[in-house]
Amino acid sequence: MDDGRITDGQGRVVDAKNCIVVMTSNLGAEYLARPAGRDGKIDATTRELVMNSLRNYFLPEFLNRINSIIIFNRLTRREIRKIVDLRLSEIQKRLEDNNRTVTIAVSDEVKDYLGSAGYSPAYGARPLQRLIEKEVLNRLAVLILRGAVRDGETAKVVLVDNKIQVLSNHTDSELGDDEDMLIDEEDAVDDIVPDDMDEDIYD
Repeated sequence: MDDGRITDGQGRVVDAKNCIVVMTSNLGAEYLARPAGRDGKIDATTRELVMNSLRNYFLPEFLNRINSIIIFNRLTRREIRKIVDLRLSEIQKRLEDNNRTVTIAVSDEVKDYLGSAGYSPAYGARPLQRLIEKEVLNRLAVLILRGAVRDGETAKVVLVDNKIQVLSNHTDSELGDDEDMLIDEEDAVDDIVPDDMDEDIYD
């Protein structure tokens, strides 16, 4: 690190003198998972516990070569809500990019549910993407294939008995009964919006 060089697995040396290297670690995550204040800020005691975890794991020679160690604050409810809105807008864009003119209308109750169920202090907002795909995108894709939600229409996503539901606009189906029974959610997503969602903004 002192020389600003990186050697890859094949022994090739790359000049990294003008590079900024960002490294992440989950050391001390058990302390960060503890409840925090409303603003999500990490208190001095927790910060010191995390730093001790780093010191106990890494050699001092390695830590001394790192210019700055940043411990991120926890996400607040407002920030989590913004991530939910971002993820839902990504689904809307995927539909548009694949020539689907279905508009997704998600209730505030659903957004609150997604933010609560899709965020954990230990893993952050990473599980949120999978939850939205499972609870919203997969169900919407099946309804579109069935003809229960059609182009030019609005797909309403609501919370009923603490469960997410994507409402049908039509009771009839463009598929036969046998075909309707065999619809797989993942296959439906591939048919409706084949492009994968962008990588998690926190990965």
